Amino acid sequence: MCIRDRSGTLPRSAVIELSGETLLRYVAPIPNREECHSCHDPTRELAGILLVDHSMAEAHEHLQATLYEMLVKVGTTVLAILLVLGFLMNRIVISPIQKLTAAVSRLADPGTADLELESLKGSDEIGQLARSFEEMARRLRASFRELEEKERVRVSLLQRLVRTQEEERKSLSRELHDRFGQSLSALLLSARVAFAADGTD
Repeated sequence: MCIRDRSGTLPRSAVIELSGETLLRYVAPIPNREECHSCHDPTRELAGILLVDHSMAEAHEHLQATLYEMLVKVGTTVLAILLVLGFLMNRIVISPIQKLTAAVSRLADPGTADLELESLKGSDEIGQLARSFEEMARRLRASFRELEEKERVRVSLLQRLVRTQEEERKSLSRELHDRFGQSLSALLLSARVAFAADGTD
């Protein structure tokens, strides 16, 4: 069987199906040289064609094994990359955000001395956010101190006002007792004297 391509030359190799098996057929032309003319027609260009068939089943199995091995390597590499990215994402983004969230949740406590955000003060967005929250915490602490001072002054003024009102009430009570009490006693005594003078005791 002579296999030729469209240009009429012999192809070097071809894949063929023979008896249900896929073969790689290599075709090599054998040129008709002078030393071959003794047994071959010297007018012919070729002395013959060498055909070599190689089963593709073995190559197919090797290809599948190589593909499986490559998929395992690629899968392992992708998994390793994802694990490293997850670790880095946790270390660079998630962990600082959790620390920042925990620190910010303590802002409501006026006794919080420091948010402890020193480890988060990088040049990235989380560092900027940490600095903003620390500034907010500093202002809140100053506001809390100012509010406590105002409350202390208010309580002191209220106590002083209550004491002053109590002293005025006592003073007024003494004055009413002393002044009006004496006047009433004098008036009562005068009335008794007047009644006694009338003789109607």
